Amino acid sequence: MRRPSPSLRRGLVLVVAAAGVLGAAGCREYGVVAAEGTLVTSAGTVTVQCIDRTKVRIAGTSPVSGYTAEVIVEGPAGQATVEFTNPNANDFRVAVFCEGGVPTFQEFEREDTTLTD
Repeated sequence: MRRPSPSLRRGLVLVVAAAGVLGAAGCREYGVVAAEGTLVTSAGTVTVQCIDRTKVRIAGTSPVSGYTAEVIVEGPAGQATVEFTNPNANDFRVAVFCEGGVPTFQEFEREDTTLTD
């Protein structure tokens, strides 16, 4: 069996290396970011991205003092959700989605209730 020439071997190595780098980079990408938006609530902020005009991804959260933020659904998905909680105040759940490539938010306040004897 004939061995490939040294230049052909170098070319194959370059193609395989390039495919590995490009393939790995492709795995980290979510798609084309059509728009970004930030919602400011009394519990904190949520930054989102519209991906390919139909999916949303939570890019970041920043709770205000006393609150913690938990991303329930990060996306990319049809809808993403984050919840802000505070043991001494009302909690907030924020649902985000994209309408025609524009980030849209819906905020739900949940009153904390305490049972007493």
